[in-house]
Amino acid sequence: MTLSLRWFCMFAGVAVSSILTQVAVGGDLELAYRGKMTIESTTTDQYGQMFEISGLSGITWAGGNTYWAVMDNSNKLVKLVVDVNADGSIASAQIAGGLTVSTSRDYEGIAFTDAQRNSVWLSDEATSGMGLREFSLADGSLMAYSPLPSVFGNSRGN
Repeated sequence: MTLSLRWFCMFAGVAVSSILTQVAVGGDLELAYRGKMTIESTTTDQYGQMFEISGLSGITWAGGNTYWAVMDNSNKLVKLVVDVNADGSIASAQIAGGLTVSTSRDYEGIAFTDAQRNSVWLSDEATSGMGLREFSLADGSLMAYSPLPSVFGNSRGN
């Protein structure tokens, strides 16, 4: 899968959540293809180490035109700057850097906290040690860990 296709897939999820909101309030539904954009395939982390961007699993909005994405089966985050036109099409998109977090897992989901805390929560789907981990966006250090309740301890492969 090319990076531009992955980019499209990430933003398709944002579009779907917007559509579901319209359905909930009784609005008309319309889904329109708005094109695609090719972005860089490498970036540099906080240590000056270059890494290849691949397998982005989740994306979160961090305010303004800033987004963070998590790479699958790694310890890498990718910072994105995306400008959107009034019709919902992407005006511009670029990689604004990377971050290596302190532990490598099979991360799938990402959620930004807030500008003051400046961190993200990452979820993983590993069979051992499943839980949520909070990482600082300043340096990638682990700030908190929350194990999943035992009722969620049974997992199966996808």
